[in-house]
Amino acid sequence: MFAYERGEFERKNFARFMRAIGQPMSLKELGLDISDKGIKELVDCMMVVWGKRPAEHWPIIYNALQMVKE
Repeated sequence: MFAYERGEFERKNFARFMRAIGQPMSLKELGLDISDKGIKELVDCMMVVWGKRPAEHWPIIYNALQMVKE
């Protein structure tokens, strides 16, 4: 939702739904490394799109993960 720049209303409704069904809401809750190095490694893994690595996606994914790390 952050990566697609959804509004606060949509994000809060989605978060409420996820909590209601007992789903994790952060990278930390998923047990992932939330250090800057860990997030950069995660972004690198997520970057492959149809066998390509479009550079313009990197900052979008990185910023979105920073918002949901804790």
